[in-house]
Amino acid sequence: MGKYDRKSSPSRGGARTAPREPQSRAELQANSEYEKIAAYLSGVRFRKKAFGGVDPADVWKKIEELNALYENALVAERARCNLLIRQVRLGGGAREPEDTDA
Repeated sequence: MGKYDRKSSPSRGGARTAPREPQSRAELQANSEYEKIAAYLSGVRFRKKAFGGVDPADVWKKIEELNALYENALVAERARCNLLIRQVRLGGGAREPEDTDA
């Protein structure tokens, strides 16, 4: 058996596992918030000025919109983390709460 025939263990940086599916509503919400940010960044365009450069007011508007998206993602991530903490404290067998406040 050659060195390339061995299966490496994940702890040594070898075989990678497939990404797991989100299991909770909080995880799904966090993922969708990140997808919204990615879609926004891929489509953002700045208004050009007549003599080169971009319109500063437009840039600030886009920064405010992006900040709002990141704040929503942060709220979703906090909810996901709170859920995970609650599950660990309850021994891992906890159900997803109906409403998780940040």
